[in-house]
Amino acid sequence: MAPVAAAHATVGGAAGPIVIESIATSGSGCPGGSASVTTSDGTVRVTFPSSYTARRGSGATPADFRRNCLVIIRASTPAGSGFTVASATYTGTSALSSGAVASSNASYSFAGQTTLTTLQHPAAGTGAWSATDSSADLAPLAATACSASGIVNVNTDLRVTGGTGSLSAASAVIQLATVPC
Repeated sequence: MAPVAAAHATVGGAAGPIVIESIATSGSGCPGGSASVTTSDGTVRVTFPSSYTARRGSGATPADFRRNCLVIIRASTPAGSGFTVASATYTGTSALSSGAVASSNASYSFAGQTTLTTLQHPAAGTGAWSATDSSADLAPLAATACSASGIVNVNTDLRVTGGTGSLSAASAVIQLATVPC
């Protein structure tokens, strides 16, 4: 796992500021820290490498049907508060045959916690796509924020499990928020 940014971005909230201490990425879709990461006001922006593509069909190997990129965010908040992922928006492109089965997925968890929030977004057709995981979708994660460590794992993955075609991810925008404890 290669660290791609060691930033100190701070965002204020009712409970106080979030300090993003470091971010690292790894996975078959972003090997060796090949993703570009920036932070600003509690927002983590990830630009995935062009190779973050799942594919099935002509020229694809059996392992190409799935690709992932794990984004590990270490952050801190003042005493009496925690932080959570408030929302996340993902973008990319697809080139899928009629009837292809594909999805963009994200799993969220705090290091050391057993709660895992997994969300799936089906994909179809050809062109640009985007998917947003809202605060309502992520409520189970927020419920564990106060007993969690200061590390949140966001594991994104792309899958093409039926038919032929490709599904690529271009970016992720992950918004953090404080929660009172």
